[in-house]
Amino acid sequence: MRPDFGFKLVEIVRNVSNDTLLRVFAVQHLDLYAGTLWNRGRYDSAGDEAAYIRNALTEAVLDSESPIGGAAMLALEKMSHFDDFIDVRKLAAQAAAYAGTGSIDLQTRIAAVHLCGTMRIPQASQALDGIINDDRSNTVLKLAARHSLARIAGKP
Repeated sequence: MRPDFGFKLVEIVRNVSNDTLLRVFAVQHLDLYAGTLWNRGRYDSAGDEAAYIRNALTEAVLDSESPIGGAAMLALEKMSHFDDFIDVRKLAAQAAAYAGTGSIDLQTRIAAVHLCGTMRIPQASQALDGIINDDRSNTVLKLAARHSLARIAGKP
């Protein structure tokens, strides 16, 4: 891999004039890139490149009007397993907030609902129950909410 690969991906993510799909793919590849570095013993959580990636993903989470926010949340959650500098509490709070917000991008909301189960966020239970009981809720969103509620309750 090129030594500037992570930095190039961050440039793509941050450039809002890029196509949304391209930016989502860049977010997903940042996650894969960081994981590959970790697996090769070359990921330094305290290093400049890791901080640059973390900061870009943390900023991208705030993009709730497109799937970028959801992709960034999923990437940060995966990276949190090997990067202690990722604020897991802040990520959980954002996931719970997005799960309860109907006015955001559907894919980002589904990702947030999924993370509520993955991270077992009990504060999201009421929002998840609301999704399930709302006849207007998207079917995939409802299924994600059911699964997440089961995970929060301790089921696999």
